Amino acid sequence: MILSCLPPLLRAEPALAEVVGRGAASLAVPEAARAVTLAALVERSGRRPLVVAVPTTAEAERLVSDLELFLGADAVDLFPAWETLPFERVSPSVEAMGRRLRTVWRLRTGVAQVVVAPVRALVQRLGPHVDDVEPVYRAAERWKAFDDEAFRNRLVELPGDVVQLYVRDPAGNLVEVDHHGVDRLPEDLRAELKALWDFNPQDDEHMSARLFVPE
Repeated sequence: MILSCLPPLLRAEPALAEVVGRGAASLAVPEAARAVTLAALVERSGRRPLVVAVPTTAEAERLVSDLELFLGADAVDLFPAWETLPFERVSPSVEAMGRRLRTVWRLRTGVAQVVVAPVRALVQRLGPHVDDVEPVYRAAERWKAFDDEAFRNRLVELPGDVVQLYVRDPAGNLVEVDHHGVDRLPEDLRAELKALWDFNPQDDEHMSARLFVPE
C-alpha cells in the first residue's frame, strides 16, 4: 500500500517550514511519526539527495521500509555498512557490497532522492571515482596496501561487468573502489582479475544483477 497522499498534508505544518532550508535546525517528533515527517520534508525541500543518518543498521532498514510506503520504493535507497570492523581480516558480504554499489551508482547518476544510512556506513571510506581503479591499484602495489590474507583476490569481477578492489589505508581501514568495464582495464590488471562466481557460486538472481546501468 502506498500512502503518498499523506506527506503533502503536512506541507503547511509550521514546524516543517521552520527547518526547511536551514543549515542547522532541530525538529523533535515521536518515532511513530518519523517516516511521514521525513517524507513531508522531502516533499517540501528541493534538495536532492537527502541523507538520513540513523544509529544502527536495523533502524536504517526499518526506516527505508517505512519511507517506501510514503515515497515509493524507487525514491528510497539504503546505504548499508560493512559488517566487518576496520582491523578484521575478512571480506564484507556480497549483499552489502552490492547494495552499496547500487546506491553509489544512483547517487552518481542523480537518481537517488533519499539515502538512509547507519552512522557506521557514513564513516567507512569509499573510493570516490569509479574510474580510478588502475591508479589506486598501482599506488596500493607501491605501498603494499593489499590485504591478501583477508581477500581471495585483489581484483574481483562481479556480475554486470563490474570490477571491485579493496585496499587497506595506513590506519587499517578498508577502502572500496568500484570500476565499470573489465575491457577498460590494462592487460596486466585483467590478468589479476578473478570472477566472483569462480570461488563463491552465485544463483541466477545474483548473476543477472546489474550494479551499473547504462545512462
